[in-house]
Amino acid sequence: MKYLVLLLVLVSANGFAQKKSAKKAPAKKIYHIPPAINPPKEEPETTPMFPQAFAWQINADTTLAANVVFREIIEISGNNVNSRASHKEEPVTLKRSKEKDYNVEEAVRSSITTQLKQYNSMLVKDFLTLTDKDTKAERKFKLFYDQDKNIIRLQDVKTKKFYESTHFEGGSPSM
Repeated sequence: MKYLVLLLVLVSANGFAQKKSAKKAPAKKIYHIPPAINPPKEEPETTPMFPQAFAWQINADTTLAANVVFREIIEISGNNVNSRASHKEEPVTLKRSKEKDYNVEEAVRSSITTQLKQYNSMLVKDFLTLTDKDTKAERKFKLFYDQDKNIIRLQDVKTKKFYESTHFEGGSPSM
């Protein structure tokens, strides 16, 4: 029994005296923080659309005073926009028409004066801004689309006039 106690004392002393090998701490991971990503600024499109034309005209039973515009066509060809406003230098009487392709200029026919203005265009979201090349005056139009995202109508933001899609009568755009 004496030997047994001695053996247990040695084993227990040896067990407490053992040093465990030190574990190496794992290397600290270095995280690289990517630079802040700034969303791209929304750039206005400079060439808003392929050649298209939109027309506004009076279609009502009315008599207009001299020099009152009764038809305006806006033709858009890339960044260049032409606006042709038609009027007469004398009073004119108009009749309402139910024809789909009604053209008020054909009803008036004689001595029509057309004023041509040229604009630069800028398309931002659903608005088309026209800047007069001579006077730098701006006109702003809201765009209306069909299901295929084709522009079918413009509305002048200031005057609230609607310009319906019509055939393009201007020159062909250069390639």
